[in-house]
Amino acid sequence: MKKILANIIFIFLLILTLGLGKWFSQKFENEKIHDTKVLVYPLDKNFIQVNEIKKMINYKDSILGHIDISQLENQLKKNRFVARAEVYKDLNNNVYAYVEQFTPIARVMGDKSYYIDSQANKRPLSDHYTENVILVFGNPNEKKIQDIYHLIEKINADVFLKEKITEIHLNNQGNYLLKAMDFKPEIYFGDIKNIQKKLNKLKTILLFLKKNHLSNKYVKIDLSFDNQIVCKRIKN
Repeated sequence: MKKILANIIFIFLLILTLGLGKWFSQKFENEKIHDTKVLVYPLDKNFIQVNEIKKMINYKDSILGHIDISQLENQLKKNRFVARAEVYKDLNNNVYAYVEQFTPIARVMGDKSYYIDSQANKRPLSDHYTENVILVFGNPNEKKIQDIYHLIEKINADVFLKEKITEIHLNNQGNYLLKAMDFKPEIYFGDIKNIQKKLNKLKTILLFLKKNHLSNKYVKIDLSFDNQIVCKRIKN
């Protein structure tokens, strides 16, 4: 008898809990949104501003239950400055949006200017923020963008080269020229083959020139040969 009574009480409490939960849920969903709160990160970038995001999700005084979170996230992701977006609602009738900006690795300076991001995608320039990244001069096609992306990946993996290489020039033959900060010589990289081998040679010669105070004594470094580095010195 006690067991049956205990089961009845348990079932009653379960039904009561579910009923209250449903009631609170419906009450919550039928209330108006109090505020929309936005966090845009990384905080040191400013491709897109908080006010721009707020305009896209300005649902203040709307009914909370009418907000489609998935649709709102997809809307934010369509913005070309946004790499990732998450939206949720809290118990205080607020809508929160966390927006991650894209990470640029290069800025192309050609007939059209744009960024290449960390996923090898083309991204637009911003009207109110400029990222300090490697400059790429020329008009690369989609294949060249992929090649440039892999080249910059290798450059950025080396602390010394990441600090020194500031420009990549794509010439009419489809070959690459590099410029290094604090070094005078033009660096002929050639085609995209053997990237790591060429960069290892480049690092070796740049460190040699720096150590021996010869950074401004050469006008060209040629990395296109397999087993040697060809350097052209300034004539005295």
